[in-house]
Amino acid sequence: MQNTARNSTFVVLVVAVIITISIIVRAADWATLLLIPVLLGFSAWAMVPYLVLFFSARLPTSSKVSWVVFCATLVIVCMGVFIYIDAFFVHLDPQSGLVFIFVPLYQLILAGIMFAIALFSSRSI
Repeated sequence: MQNTARNSTFVVLVVAVIITISIIVRAADWATLLLIPVLLGFSAWAMVPYLVLFFSARLPTSSKVSWVVFCATLVIVCMGVFIYIDAFFVHLDPQSGLVFIFVPLYQLILAGIMFAIALFSSRSI
């Protein structure tokens, strides 16, 4: 049962990475090649919360904690992807690019909390 939750978490994270990278590539201005390092920087920054969630999914030793990590990952990922889609496809605005700064920050805070919960619950069980 624990492997099911862990594998489901990994699938959600892979889908989130693909969607996030796709939106970043779609939003990029490919006319200016000098901005490619900036694009790579924003891509790396957007992947940090997913990396923390990946390590959070590897920590739990019980199936209950694994399912909690899966549910939290699903909520964090869906929140981020929804905001990205809303900013770039629904409510187009010149400041939409700012979501690549703030959404990963909010996701990282939530992922850090989830990591702490997974770490402490794994040690106590």
